[in-house]
Amino acid sequence: MKPIEKVSVMARLATINHRWSDYGHIHVSFSLVKSANYYDTPEFVGMGDEIPKCLSGIGDLLITSQVGPGDVAEKGVIDSYYGYEIALDLNQPKIGFKLDEALKSGKRIHKRIQKLNDSEGYCSNIVDYLRYVFRAMNVKYITHESYSERRFNQRWKGYKAADLPVLIERCTEELSDDLGWNLPINQAV
Repeated sequence: MKPIEKVSVMARLATINHRWSDYGHIHVSFSLVKSANYYDTPEFVGMGDEIPKCLSGIGDLLITSQVGPGDVAEKGVIDSYYGYEIALDLNQPKIGFKLDEALKSGKRIHKRIQKLNDSEGYCSNIVDYLRYVFRAMNVKYITHESYSERRFNQRWKGYKAADLPVLIERCTEELSDDLGWNLPINQAV
């Protein structure tokens, strides 16, 4: 992959779980990077940096999803996630300009996803949905932000959309380890 040398969208897959629940979540947040080589910490867009208007508000969007151990056991890794959708990152947008930009950006991306659904078919699983969203947002850099001992040193490694099944599998393994599901994880196709 060619290094990124202009402001681009980065998708950051991470797992989240709550000790009071048996369910796990994959969250995909978005950042803007000025440059990245896919192996080291990228150079993120800062407060004083100029952001292209078409990318304004993207950093305040988030994709959420949910999975339970029974779903993984019954349906396998890729088809077990549900409730995936693009949403506002409620921890970030400030009321006023920033919130308005996030809403505009979210609506624009949602329309693009709808067009992809109409022309190429409905997304039947999380991998297809992420591929549509990443195309709609023109994501150039995908990373799996794991803080598990096994994958901590890989957190800035760059992936392609073709790697999404493997990334979802890794996230599921991480959730299984963290939540003690003790399930055999099916290999991604």
